[in-house]
Amino acid sequence: MEKLFGYDVVKQLGKGKTGTAYLVSKDGKNLVLKVMNKDVPDFEKQLEIFRGEKYSYERMAKIGIGVPKLYEFNEQENYLVKEYVDGVCANELAAIGYQKQGGLTDLHFEKIFDMHKRFKEVGIHVDYFPTNFIYTSDNEIYCIDYECYDYNEEWDFLNWGIYYWLNQEGMKEHNEKGSTEKLNKPGTYKPFDAPFEEIKQELMKKYL
Repeated sequence: MEKLFGYDVVKQLGKGKTGTAYLVSKDGKNLVLKVMNKDVPDFEKQLEIFRGEKYSYERMAKIGIGVPKLYEFNEQENYLVKEYVDGVCANELAAIGYQKQGGLTDLHFEKIFDMHKRFKEVGIHVDYFPTNFIYTSDNEIYCIDYECYDYNEEWDFLNWGIYYWLNQEGMKEHNEKGSTEKLNKPGTYKPFDAPFEEIKQELMKKYL
């Protein structure tokens, strides 16, 4: 079995802009090891972002729930080790659809609305794209990406993220092909919103 920094690598979980995440084990415990990517064009900028994840974790952890514990952060080797959360990713549920068998339910939305409220109360917003959230078997929600910013209403869950959660067709294509063509308005990082506004308003009435 391959080893990385003393951890047994079980499998690669994914590769993002700044780092590659692996499911690893040590002493019989599953963990997530994230290693900064070295083959990036703007290395210094990505290094700054990666090292900022520790600060982001400290800010996010203030809400008291739903943030995987950070166990190790190595600035010399540029890797971190955090709690592994077993469950289903919100983008998989969103691709099935809201109120469809096996897809997103009112309970799922109740949990993300509550998390959004908690983050807002401590003055931050996170990246509310569905790939950054996992629901456990007992329907607890975790935000698995250590990335946050000073709160900005424009990019919060209600004005940005929720439209991705409700866009079944777009999320399905994104999961299969990595495409955002059916998720974002052309030439922007803003989601298609009009088709989902009515459902969003119904959810807000329930959970705000």
